[in-house]
Amino acid sequence: MEAILETNPVWKVRSNHALEHATLHVLETKGVRARVSGFSDAGGFWLLGEVPTGLIFESAREALQRMQAGETGLAIHENCGSNLVPSIVVSGGLAWLAMSGAGKDFHKKILRLPLAALLAVIGFEAARPAGPLLQEKAVSTDHVKNMLVREVRCYKPNGWVVHRVTTEFKAG
Repeated sequence: MEAILETNPVWKVRSNHALEHATLHVLETKGVRARVSGFSDAGGFWLLGEVPTGLIFESAREALQRMQAGETGLAIHENCGSNLVPSIVVSGGLAWLAMSGAGKDFHKKILRLPLAALLAVIGFEAARPAGPLLQEKAVSTDHVKNMLVREVRCYKPNGWVVHRVTTEFKAG
């Protein structure tokens, strides 16, 4: 089963996403206050933000070791975009529902606007607990047992600081 998981690109993306989150947690404990965002794929992940390359490499390796030692909670990050997806979908849906039936009558739409705003806020807050659950069950995984951090490279396109963290899954 392990060998199948290690060749599945979706599983690799989920594992890299978990390591991306764990790396961000470790960077935070090391006092990094820079705004950093990330994007994961099957070959590793990208970090956008002004952080020293060596510190990212060190933090990614530490994060991986900690996850392999059982700190699976590092895979979940409160600022992950997937935390927002359920809230945005539910709040948008409820706002749309509040506005449906108003037709093309501008006056009816204006009268329904406070209800739409109220339902959007309620929906956003009500769906908030679903974000970490979505993150845990669908977009990241703690399957990092046979994972390695290969390298970290820094690129500076048009004044941006972008790091590529390359990972690999060893057989077995």
